[in-house]
Amino acid sequence: MPGMDGLELQRGVRLDRPDLPVIFITAHHDDKVERCALAQGAAFFIRKPFDADELLLRAVKMALSEVSGNQGP
Repeated sequence: MPGMDGLELQRGVRLDRPDLPVIFITAHHDDKVERCALAQGAAFFIRKPFDADELLLRAVKMALSEVSGNQGP
């Protein structure tokens, strides 16, 4: 994303839409960024390459369950 990193985007999304779940998908393997994203409320953090089932079955379901107030898988 030119001019903005994922953490900046997450902060903007949280200000504008605090109930919108954020799922990070990245090719950069940076444990510090992952910890920061999760600490700032990211629903899930996936590193590329990833399995489509992981994205759908784990990340999206977990994010949606957080929004609805249910427990994740």
